[in-house]
Amino acid sequence: MKMLSKSEKNYFINIPLTVMALVCIVTGFLLDFKLNAFNAKSLHIWSGYILTGILVLHFLMHVEWIANLTKTIFRNKMKVMAAFVTLIVSVGICYSIIVFSPQGNAHGLEGDGRRSFQAEQFDKDNQ
Repeated sequence: MKMLSKSEKNYFINIPLTVMALVCIVTGFLLDFKLNAFNAKSLHIWSGYILTGILVLHFLMHVEWIANLTKTIFRNKMKVMAAFVTLIVSVGICYSIIVFSPQGNAHGLEGDGRRSFQAEQFDKDNQ
């Protein structure tokens, strides 16, 4: 049997990566809009775990490419600055979502990390 080429390996890892990402995204929206159809919460959580595993595998398959590209980027100050700005913007977006989210916190946590009364009541009502 002929071995798979790099492109074919990427293709076959990208299929489940795409499926799990779409499942995680769709179930995330369903949960956000309080449409817990077909046990969306469990599907969302498990698709996230599987997606994480596939992403780790995907990164491991591309370690050499990442290392080579990183070396190339670090030879150019403007590209290093662009990478740094991209990192800061990404972290800033995550921070902004946490701090300025209109729902306060998607997991019902108060500012000090305690569960809010509304979140506890929601959990009781949906058991």
